[in-house]
Amino acid sequence: MLDTGAAATTLTPNVIQAVGYSRRDAYKESTVHTAIGEERGYWIHVAEFTVLDVTTPDFAVTVFGWDFGDIDGLVMNCSGHRFRIGRRADLPGN
Repeated sequence: MLDTGAAATTLTPNVIQAVGYSRRDAYKESTVHTAIGEERGYWIHVAEFTVLDVTTPDFAVTVFGWDFGDIDGLVMNCSGHRFRIGRRADLPGN
């Protein structure tokens, strides 16, 4: 992850798919205007999101098909560290 001061935490579809989510899990569409034009994506709630050893349950992220190279996404208000996301069914007690 890379902290860019982003307004929302954004992940790529590959990351979302790797932990079992897809566009079918989206709860709303998203649009962002960039230097190269309008980009369309979607919002999704992941069961949990952990950054800097702080876990937030039912965390909302945006998903855009941008090519970040080796970067899996952009974190809102955090430093670049590893993260862990998972489906609700995979969490303890479910």
